[in-house]
Amino acid sequence: MGKKVYFKKSLLELLCALFVLGVLVVYFIQLLRIPEASRGYPQGLMICAAILDLLIIAQSVRRYRSEEATVELPAFLQGLLPTLRYMAVILLYICLIPRLGFVIATLGAMFLLLWMLRVRSPFTLILFPVAFTFFLYFLFTKVLLVLLPAGSWIKALL
Repeated sequence: MGKKVYFKKSLLELLCALFVLGVLVVYFIQLLRIPEASRGYPQGLMICAAILDLLIIAQSVRRYRSEEATVELPAFLQGLLPTLRYMAVILLYICLIPRLGFVIATLGAMFLLLWMLRVRSPFTLILFPVAFTFFLYFLFTKVLLVLLPAGSWIKALL
């Protein structure tokens, strides 16, 4: 048999926190495309989220340095694969927002994430993404005056 490979439990937490930081950087860069008058509040939220994420990264690094490698590779991969699937959906969502628009991309991503979380209640699977998406749409467009992407593919069809 091959040599057993062990990993530290906190490695997964560290990888997730680094991914979240990457997503925040991408969103922050995207904020530069919206009018300056509308970007203050979202920019503040992004900065607060980045600070919290950096604290999580620091905590994870400290924990990573102090703990022993105890998780075998198959168990580590078993814990990593669902996380990678969720990250892939979020990355796909980020890439599709400019093309499909906020509403369609958010509805699709929320439905897919709920499905991946094994939510099978039709009421929850359909109503929650619709209600939450339109709540966010109203909040950003009417209250915070943030322009949300309409989607280049949707504009091309109209």
